[in-house]
Amino acid sequence: NGKNYYRLKALDFDGSFKYSQIVYATINGKSNITIFPNPIEHNTVLLLMSGVVKGKYQIVILNNAGQMVNSNSFTILANDEKKSIVINSQLANGLYSAIITAPDGVQTNIKIAVQ
Repeated sequence: NGKNYYRLKALDFDGSFKYSQIVYATINGKSNITIFPNPIEHNTVLLLMSGVVKGKYQIVILNNAGQMVNSNSFTILANDEKKSIVINSQLANGLYSAIITAPDGVQTNIKIAVQ
């Protein structure tokens, strides 16, 4: 929790190195979003959400080429909630990315498989 500071150390082949500018990320609590079942066998999934921000969320499903193949919005009313989401049933078998955007703009990227 709190502010976490980061910087990179770039090491060259000749042994010289350089540090990047220091940046920080603010971590607020322990939120967790899980998609169940994964792999997806039908067109409905359950989002298990704990410690999340209340409000309107968006889920976008991207194929391996980065193309959006499905999009859905939903509202979370409690910090811990289960939400049933209908996914486009015409998704071909394969791997996809589910990008879930919270009301505060924080994104969670979950790899999902469709069987």
